[in-house]
Amino acid sequence: MVLVSCFACSQRTIHAQADLQNGKVHVSLTNLKNGVLSVEAKLFIPCQPEDIWIVVTDYDHLHDFIPIMLHSELLKDRGDAKIVKQMFRTGISLFKFTARVQLRLRETYLQRVDFEKMKGDFKVFRGSWLLKRTDDSTGTVLTYQAEIKPLFFTPVSLIRKVQKNDLPDILNAIKQRTQKIKLAQKE
Repeated sequence: MVLVSCFACSQRTIHAQADLQNGKVHVSLTNLKNGVLSVEAKLFIPCQPEDIWIVVTDYDHLHDFIPIMLHSELLKDRGDAKIVKQMFRTGISLFKFTARVQLRLRETYLQRVDFEKMKGDFKVFRGSWLLKRTDDSTGTVLTYQAEIKPLFFTPVSLIRKVQKNDLPDILNAIKQRTQKIKLAQKE
């Protein structure tokens, strides 16, 4: 059993590395206890962490380029500790909903932004944005990790579909915005 489990883990790692090398978003989902979904999405961006950091931490403008984001506003700024209010519209097919959340953020410059729900439409909503420069310094792997459980009953299978659908769009939007800003700086 352990051998089979290790083989499955190594196969997932191989698929994730292949996705990253091919410029694709790699999404993995795991069901946790009590209806909580663990999500992780990764994308290679051919820019340095400094460039991506500017985009990921531009809390007042996330709604300008992230497709599902309707509103994002920095409410309090205490250096590396922040409070952000966001509203987004997500879902699939006929099941669409608007969610609101207020997040407590903790930034570790150029490395990570940790977030946790203070209030809003989730029982559980916490996670991190991670930035890791590649070993060859050709770019950065941007990783989104979160644990999610809506406040209202939603089948985990539906949450999985929504995350699988939304996360590639979100990470690709960050990549495009970063590259656009980087290109504008060169001109």
